[in-house]
Amino acid sequence: MEISLFQKKIGRLNKKQKLKFLLTKSVLFWVLFMSFCMIVIAGWSLLVNRQNAKLNQQLKTTKQRITQFQKIESQQVYLTSKLKSFKTLIKSQEIHQDVTETVFSLIPSGTELKGFKVETSGIIKLSGTVPDYVTLSELLTRIKNKKNHKLLIESAIINKIMVTKEGLVNFDIDLQIRV
Repeated sequence: MEISLFQKKIGRLNKKQKLKFLLTKSVLFWVLFMSFCMIVIAGWSLLVNRQNAKLNQQLKTTKQRITQFQKIESQQVYLTSKLKSFKTLIKSQEIHQDVTETVFSLIPSGTELKGFKVETSGIIKLSGTVPDYVTLSELLTRIKNKKNHKLLIESAIINKIMVTKEGLVNFDIDLQIRV
């Protein structure tokens, strides 16, 4: 009877070789899988980079368009500020015109104005000369009749009425007009 010790050794070597083969196959599979993953990631990275490049180009184009409109925007801001100030100027001019129309609607024909002054307090100092007491009465009646004017006369104070040597009547009246 022959006992061969090589059989055990050969069996172990076969098992080791099978294990090496499986290990080599699995390492090869993992290398291929990792290579595939790297290729996919690299492709995705290229795609993202291309999209970023497009977005950067669009951003540059948009910035250029914005800088082109910068001059127009500054002109628009300038014009809107001027229009606002012009609007207030027109409103104040309209108010001044209404005040002037109201005051001159009070004055009967034949009246000679010597002074027309608007104080900062809003009081209008009106002085002048009328040819007679009838014209003066008409002036006072017009001041008293508040509804016939463009603006409301809140108060009127007669400071002075004086008759000259020639028979003319000088007057000095303070008017308060509601604006």
